[in-house]
Amino acid sequence: MPDLACKSCFQVMTDDPSGMCEDCQEGAESQRPATITETQRQAILAGMHDVGIRWDVSGHRGAFIRQVIPRWDHGGNLNALSQAQAGDLLEALEARRRRGDN
Repeated sequence: MPDLACKSCFQVMTDDPSGMCEDCQEGAESQRPATITETQRQAILAGMHDVGIRWDVSGHRGAFIRQVIPRWDHGGNLNALSQAQAGDLLEALEARRRRGDN
C-alpha cells in the first residue's frame, strides 16, 4: 500500500491499512501544528469569552496565546494550534477563570 496522508490528522504519511498514523490510532494528543479539534476550538472561544478576552478580535486572542505558548507567531489564529497547545490554553483559561481574572 502506498504512503498516504493520515485520514485523521492529515499531517503524517502512513502506509497502515487503517489509513491512520500511529498517534491517531492510539488516540494520542497531537503535537503537530494545525491539529486542533473543533471541540477544543469551541471550548477555547467559550473560555475566552468567560474570562473577558475579546475572542472576536484576533489581536486579543494572540496576546493571550503568546502568554501561554512560547514563541507563538500566528497571532490569534486558533486553527494553527496543535491539540497539545490547545490543551495548554484550556488549562490556562480554567486557571484564569478560577482566579477571577476578567
